[in-house]
Amino acid sequence: MSAASRSAGKDYQASVSSGHFLSLKWKALLILSIALFAINFGYFLFSQNNLHDFEQQQRQTLMEREAQELSGLLSNEADSLSQFGEILPSLPNLREAIYRQDGEAVRQLFEPYWLSLQLDVNISMARFYAANGSLLAAWEAPVALGAGEETVQQWIQQVQQTERPLSVQACADNCAQFVLVPILAHGENSGILLLGRSLGNVLLGLQEVTGADTGLLLKKNSLHDTQGLRIAALSRKKQMQPIVEQAAQRLGRLAGQSTGIVINQIGHTWAVSFHPLNNAMDQRPAYLVIVRDITASIQRIEKAGNESKIVLLAGVLLAEILLLLILWRPLSRLQSTAKSLPLLAESRFSTLRSALAHDPARYLRDEFDQLDSTALDLSYQLESLEAQVFEQQRVLAHQVEELDAERERFALAAKGANDGLWDWNIRLGEVYFSPRWKQMSGYVEDEIGTQLQEWLNRIHMDDRERVKLALQSHIDGDTPHFEQEYRLLQHDGSYRWMLSRGLSIADSNGVPMRMSGSQTDIHLRKKAEEQLLHDAFHDALTNLPNRALLLDRMGQALLRAGRQNDYLFAVLYSDLDRFKVINDSLWHYAGDQLLIEVATRLQRCVRPADTVARLGGDEFVILLDGVKDLHEVKQIAERITREISKPVELEGREVFTALSTGISLSDMEYEKAEDMLRDADTAMYHAKKQGESRYQIFDPSMHEEALAMMQIEADLRRGLEKDELKLHYQPIIDLKTGDLAGFEALVRWFHPERGLLPPVEFIPIAEESDLMIQVGDWVLTSACAQIAKWRGKLGNDVDYTVNVNLDSRHLMQDGFARHIHALLMRYEVKPQQLKLEILENAIVDNDKSIEKLQQLKDMGFKLCIDDFGTGYSSLSYLHRLPIDTVKIDRSFVSRMDKREEDVAIVKTIVDSV
Repeated sequence: MSAASRSAGKDYQASVSSGHFLSLKWKALLILSIALFAINFGYFLFSQNNLHDFEQQQRQTLMEREAQELSGLLSNEADSLSQFGEILPSLPNLREAIYRQDGEAVRQLFEPYWLSLQLDVNISMARFYAANGSLLAAWEAPVALGAGEETVQQWIQQVQQTERPLSVQACADNCAQFVLVPILAHGENSGILLLGRSLGNVLLGLQEVTGADTGLLLKKNSLHDTQGLRIAALSRKKQMQPIVEQAAQRLGRLAGQSTGIVINQIGHTWAVSFHPLNNAMDQRPAYLVIVRDITASIQRIEKAGNESKIVLLAGVLLAEILLLLILWRPLSRLQSTAKSLPLLAESRFSTLRSALAHDPARYLRDEFDQLDSTALDLSYQLESLEAQVFEQQRVLAHQVEELDAERERFALAAKGANDGLWDWNIRLGEVYFSPRWKQMSGYVEDEIGTQLQEWLNRIHMDDRERVKLALQSHIDGDTPHFEQEYRLLQHDGSYRWMLSRGLSIADSNGVPMRMSGSQTDIHLRKKAEEQLLHDAFHDALTNLPNRALLLDRMGQALLRAGRQNDYLFAVLYSDLDRFKVINDSLWHYAGDQLLIEVATRLQRCVRPADTVARLGGDEFVILLDGVKDLHEVKQIAERITREISKPVELEGREVFTALSTGISLSDMEYEKAEDMLRDADTAMYHAKKQGESRYQIFDPSMHEEALAMMQIEADLRRGLEKDELKLHYQPIIDLKTGDLAGFEALVRWFHPERGLLPPVEFIPIAEESDLMIQVGDWVLTSACAQIAKWRGKLGNDVDYTVNVNLDSRHLMQDGFARHIHALLMRYEVKPQQLKLEILENAIVDNDKSIEKLQQLKDMGFKLCIDDFGTGYSSLSYLHRLPIDTVKIDRSFVSRMDKREEDVAIVKTIVDSV
């Protein structure tokens, strides 16, 4: 020890000796008394404040619960009234009377039910309006419900515009609930039903639920004016009226929202809350007041607070007495030992040993004897350490130089890696975070401390426990190294993905003492992985789940159905009708926009738990999770059908489309999701056969029919290979001359097992598959070959024409004109000897089809429209087509002898051509 240090120590001891001395035991007693007093006083203030907060919280909770109960009752009132509004128009012959606007008939039909509705359902008003808003019939109770005719007309206009029921409240001299329901007849809105009910029964219902006194307050003037307040209704009015009036006066202005106050009166404490009623007319604000006696609750709280104070005070006093008894003697002994310890600071080791020398028999009698022994040991050790310090200083200086060089190399390597570094001193509980580590989160050097929680608390809540477990697992030796990916909070409040790696170091006893590692920013990589995962399970155009994700969710639903007997779900397989026409006529961009709009509408029609997926093209699948029964599934299917049938604006045009939907239910005990999806697809094709905007429930017979169609398709493929198809030639007679004008080639199939099959049994199957082009090529080739045979037998003067049906896919095929020209050259057939028949639907509003027809017309072929009248073309549209003949559909011709209008239609078509 240097001379200056010893001198400073002596001066300090002299200053201590010259001051006033007070024993440690008296200081401890004084400090303990002050601390206990402060704790007691602080707890008293805290108890008072806590009691006040608890009272306010209890009052707020009561008010919120009352507001919820009020909202629930009003909602139930509106729902029940709406239900009656939807049921009443279904009374026998009532819809027809309203549709005819026959007020007297409406009155006679509804009059028998009016009295029972007043008694059983508490309906006080019923009015029937025509579609134009005129009053057809009305029934009203003596109590005025406060709905003026001008206001009612506004409501009627709103219902006519939205075609949805409307629920409103109105207050005048009384408050009432009104419901307006549109009445549909013959597919249109034929009238409006208005039902009204007084809200007086709401007060009785709320009183039964809450057990509190309730009332209804009306105000004559503005919303914020308290003058003119009138109590329209109040339970126990004689006792409660003074309390309600005092509460309203103390609140002053009612701000149009729920509020409450506590009133002390007549030895009781009352909680009074005011809740505004939604007023559609906005003419007279109304409030529902609820009064609840909370005296007993307040008294229990105050009593509990006083008891807590007494217990705390007694405990504090007892603790003070025990501490004094325990500390008195040890502190006295400590005082004597403390006087000798300053000798160590002066390096007067011999003097210290002389002062602490005692009879050996007294050693180790208690802890203070151990303290004396420890002081003696310290004197020997300090004396030895002084000799070692100089040598250690020399060694440390050399090590510091080596560490500085190592630190420079480490810093350079860390900077080059661009990673954040961290070093956790497990024993001290401190963590060093490098500047780059902090910078990766957007923080500067002094914004993050040295505690481990500075790191863990910034990890996303969903990742935090996993990282903690991984750290602990590595420290416990269960894993060879630490490596985790997690999201780290940034300075701007966002999260970025990080990868952290680390390794722990243990001491000679195997106890971990340090752990160091690095942190790498992997945010861009994780985002790329998330996008790839999303793209793998979602449709790129509509962002809906794709087939893989749909089948996974269906598989989960099947597992759940296997565990729960009462669980039911459904699959809806939908296909857009006329999508190909829209896609071809308006091009693919418009078709994509239509698919996006359909996807949006489908999502609006289902519940959040359901799944809407796109399988490709115009096919959508909806997984209805947890439905009650088939009726609910049908309701959803009908809602979807209505929504999709609404027009869509594409490329400046109003386009209409529709859905054909097949439905399969999980109650058929499916084992695989693919089977259930297959059955829904099968049901969809049955729905499409019935017409547009239809849905069909799957039954096993459909599957058997699909298997039969698959078998026919397979047999047809083999039949084409084995040349089983035959052409029959139906003569065409000129009705004016009676001469033979030509033939129509009709394809027939001689099935090896079923015999001769007409086209109706295999042509639709060929059209749905890729076989129609092969069948068409065979028909064209066979017809050309037959014409060549006739010419060889009858000579070159044969000028009969052969009508051949041409599929739209043939027409749109690239190189079709060259193909048919090659056939003509091969068999030496003139183009005029072939008449190509095209279905009307294949060319309607399709400029590309018209262009193809013109090419064939220029080559010399005769063209014919087949089954005219089944499509959507107008008669004026015929003038745009390069055709020679129109074949009117038999649905018109076969009824000409029975229906004059069919004769007129056929005559008009013939005259137009």
